[in-house]
Amino acid sequence: MTPTKTVLPTATGTATAVPTATPRPTATVNAEATATANAAATATARAEAAIIDQLTHTALQPGYILYTVQPGDTVASIAQRFHDVTWLIRRRNGGLWNMAPGQTIRVWQWPFGAPYYVTRTYQTDRPQVYTIKTGDTAGAIAARLGTTLATLAAENGLGSANLIYPGQKLVLHHYTAHRQPVLVPGVPPDRLHTGLLLTDVANLVGTDAALVKALSWHESGWRMVRGPSGEIGMMQIMPYMASWVQRALVGYSLDPNVPVNNALEGTLLLQYYLDVRHGDTHAALALYHSGNTRSNARNGSYIRPIMSLRRYFYHYPRAGW
Repeated sequence: MTPTKTVLPTATGTATAVPTATPRPTATVNAEATATANAAATATARAEAAIIDQLTHTALQPGYILYTVQPGDTVASIAQRFHDVTWLIRRRNGGLWNMAPGQTIRVWQWPFGAPYYVTRTYQTDRPQVYTIKTGDTAGAIAARLGTTLATLAAENGLGSANLIYPGQKLVLHHYTAHRQPVLVPGVPPDRLHTGLLLTDVANLVGTDAALVKALSWHESGWRMVRGPSGEIGMMQIMPYMASWVQRALVGYSLDPNVPVNNALEGTLLLQYYLDVRHGDTHAALALYHSGNTRSNARNGSYIRPIMSLRRYFYHYPRAGW
């Protein structure tokens, strides 16, 4: 006869089949009971630590200070000084189309550390193209372009024989290194929880934090990744749109590869779309996704999961921290 079995819960919550017909030594039972008790105590301690962490990492609320406009000030210069946004300054202060010295305006009190500049190096290329004619030789072309035959061959994959033919295009690259100062917000480590950072930025801009977190989760899973078409970071903002946001909304350059800048630029773009569509969330998400508001399968398959995630993050605002 097969002995009967009793199913007992383990510390991890899974079920383990234990034969009851064969008694086990008392020492073994006591050791397992002790191990189970220790595992339960550890799990309880971790749960309590997680609760404390959630309670101590509360979302920042936007604060504002009053600034008196000085001679020579522009909305953009004030925005850059306070790490504010020109578009939001105008919204906050009635447009400011006729701003005058002595006028008092509200600018936000940047809730993180003082921004600072770092120098980044990037390369540009001014390629020189030559179309081969009958009678040309690789050596003569290299001399005409002001380079060596080895360089020309290496850049065009000519191989050891340096074979060329009429009509073929040879390219000589001219790379130049540039150094540019980039503004980086001084975000302290305790605010770098991605969910918390997105909530903080959404609060600063005045956008629904649950919607911002839902969009970002759907786009990237809250990761600073590069998309297949060049999309940047957790908000998967296209490079040309990041440039537009900096020029049209922010008023100065922000590196979208920095997490808080990426969150800010994507949130500003989303809020801009919400404004131009008079608060229509579905239309704003369609614009963010495809640049149009047509009701089609492509936009629908993008919007539906974001709206579902939005409901989740609304009811569980600390999820993902």
